[in-house]
Amino acid sequence: MSLPLVSICMSSYNNAHYIVDTLDSIAKQDYQNIELIVVDDCSTDNSVSIIDLWFSKNDIRYKFIKNEKNLGLCKVTNLLIENSLGEYVSIIASDDLMIFDKISRQVSIMQNESADVGGLYSDAYLVDNSGDILFGRFIQWHRHFFKIPEGYIFEELLEGNFIPIMSMLWRKKCFEVCGRFDEELAYEDYDMLLRVSLKFKFVFSNYPSVKYRVHDANMHKSLQGISGVESNFAIFYKHIGIENGKYDEIIRIKLLAYLVRMYDLKSLKIEKYYKKYRLYFSREIPLEIALSSGLSYYYLTRIKRIFGKFIN
Repeated sequence: MSLPLVSICMSSYNNAHYIVDTLDSIAKQDYQNIELIVVDDCSTDNSVSIIDLWFSKNDIRYKFIKNEKNLGLCKVTNLLIENSLGEYVSIIASDDLMIFDKISRQVSIMQNESADVGGLYSDAYLVDNSGDILFGRFIQWHRHFFKIPEGYIFEELLEGNFIPIMSMLWRKKCFEVCGRFDEELAYEDYDMLLRVSLKFKFVFSNYPSVKYRVHDANMHKSLQGISGVESNFAIFYKHIGIENGKYDEIIRIKLLAYLVRMYDLKSLKIEKYYKKYRLYFSREIPLEIALSSGLSYYYLTRIKRIFGKFIN
């Protein structure tokens, strides 16, 4: 019986220091039917020449796309998926690492799952700049569970993302059913996980399959800024009304928190996004006063708690 093709999709941007280690971890996979798709998003370091040299020295089925201008992570991920031919897809950044039997273990599990299972995830080791393992693991770093969620996990994901995307093995059918990565967002994984989890089940493998590198240039650190907060608002906003509004109160609380953060960061989109919020939810008087006066939202909410309500 032939092994299903797995497409390993790697985005590259200014990770010259780490990229060979990532490529080597892919080449060392003990699974025999792999293609490697790499998209470099117009790196300004020597990533492209390093990747070219690596491909010249390694016997692996590959496609290397070199963007002439920077497109951003979501567009790059769409390019990776569009150029993949595999039944399964594994997406990895150019600074993370795969354990040598990640693909073989995960394919073996997925081949025995029903078609309504869209993907498999595992935990991830945390490593430093040198690749040395740090204390704790990825899921523990983000959430605390007595039992790791499986099945339809939209509600668990809505509380906050805890899945290391590089650990996932996706059924490519997920992207055909759920559509492309949203190119208006600053980052790719959380939105797609939420969308897929509404239509497909997830399974968990209790075997850490990857190493997530923690360093100063990590994407998750840049997402604390304006673009990340605005993207988070957009992600939750598109899920208003799901299952007859079952999750709307959770979403309202999340949206308000992101609006306040946008106000603190002086986002130019704050008034536009508050108007969108008001299409579904009641007025947030302290935020409205903050927007008109420039006063601290937290100061105004403290006043509200003291006096009980604002006089309009």
